[in-house]
Amino acid sequence: MERMRLMRAHTKENNVYRWAANILIDAARSRKRDRLVELAASAESGPTRSVGATRLPAKRAAAGR
Repeated sequence: MERMRLMRAHTKENNVYRWAANILIDAARSRKRDRLVELAASAESGPTRSVGATRLPAKRAAAGR
């Protein structure tokens, strides 16, 4: 019985799906952090507004609201 418990614990710790999920979560956090840094830098550089992945001039972005 002890061997089975140890094997289940080992399998739970080394679950490939959990490993893959953690990699995807880390990648998403990294992309979000990079996007926030990019948006902050663009806000400092001038009156443009970011809409999704497209940057539009402030006048055009205001018309699209």
